[in-house]
Amino acid sequence: QDVVLLCFQCLKLVLLHAASSPPVGVALQPVGVALVQAILRDHMKPIYSSLLTRVPNRLIAAGLQLLVAMVMQGPGAAREVQRAFNFSYKPLQLLLGRTHRVQGSDDSVR
Repeated sequence: QDVVLLCFQCLKLVLLHAASSPPVGVALQPVGVALVQAILRDHMKPIYSSLLTRVPNRLIAAGLQLLVAMVMQGPGAAREVQRAFNFSYKPLQLLLGRTHRVQGSDDSVR
């Protein structure tokens, strides 16, 4: 799980950097879009696995943050994620009722 978490975090940072690259100079957006396409084509199983209710909250958050970074690559990438991602995936629906306790607080958040 730690390796998957680290991979998700690294991919998220690369994608966020590509999405925020300035229009002048080296354009990284094509790299980000290509990375999104490769993830959607070959590596969705680890993302779906990270959304199971039995995995730690930090891995669930990393998987969701990676999906957000993928969508941030632009409208084309967002459409590809929308087409490829199974929003009716049962474990995803189970996450809706999951609560997470914030450290140092007695309040639970959803």
